[in-house]
Order: sequence, then C-alpha cells, then structure tokens
Amino acid sequence: MPRYDFIIHDKLDNLESWAEAWATNAYKNGPIGKNFDGDSVLELPKGSGYLYLREKFKTIWNSALGGAKYNIFFASMRDKYLEKDSKEVEIQDLALTGKVRHIAAGFADAIGYLYRGSDGVNHLSFLNSDGKTFAGNRVKRLDGKRIPFSWIDKESGELQVDFTSVYKDF
Repeated sequence: MPRYDFIIHDKLDNLESWAEAWATNAYKNGPIGKNFDGDSVLELPKGSGYLYLREKFKTIWNSALGGAKYNIFFASMRDKYLEKDSKEVEIQDLALTGKVRHIAAGFADAIGYLYRGSDGVNHLSFLNSDGKTFAGNRVKRLDGKRIPFSWIDKESGELQVDFTSVYKDF
C-alpha cells in the first residue's frame, strides 16, 4: 500500500538527469563499458546510450509511482520549432530527451502544464486547442480545462492548494 495519498514530483526533467547519471554509472561499471571514459552514455556512438537512459528512466518512474496513490509530475517546457505545411511552427514541448518525452507522455494519465497567471494564481492547464502546446490526457473531465491550482491566501499569507478539481475523490 502506498505511503502517501499524493506526491508532487518537481521536476520530471530531474528524473531524467538521475536516470542519465545512473545509466552512465551502470554502463561504466559493466563489462561493455569498462573502457568508456565519457561523461554520459548519451555520448556513445550512433545514439546507443539512449537505450540505457530510457531503461533507467522507466525504472525511476515506476519506483516513483509506488510512493503514492496519486502522483503529479511537473516538468519544464521548452520552445520547439517544427516544419508544418512548409512553414516553421513554434510549439511548446516537454523539456525531455527524445523518446523519454514519449515514454513519460505514454505513462501519464494526463499531461498539462503549470503556469502563474497575472493574478498570482498558479493554474494547471490542459488546453491544447491552439495546437502549440504539448498537452493532452485520457481523463476526459480535464480535457480542455484550465484549473486554479495554488495561490497565496491574502489574509493569512499561506500557500493554498486545491486538488479537488484534478482528483474528484480528494
């Protein structure tokens, strides 16, 4: 049984960094990598180190899920440029490496992003109608929603967090 009801993992890109360090260490200490003197498995020729990264990332992800009934992973966003209909299009995407981004998206029930509004309220956004944002989910009641998530109470000065819009049984 999980120890906690909720855990917020801040940030998903840190999990990727840990996975890269773990994969590098495992590779260097294994028979195939005993002569490897690079700083990261991602330096291996022909992208062969990315397999090690993905495997360790999956292990860390699954371990993280075991700590709580509900897990929220925050991640950094980055601007990405793609060509669409012979035009360069700017989108926002998770700041993760290659297939690790797809693994995280595939494992997640919902993908959104957190941002601070001009009113100082942090919102979880599951909007993706603009086609410019990496957001989407399998939880239909969240699809297309922008949810006030946390704010500083003006009277007490304390942080307030509202999980009820995200998790109905909270």
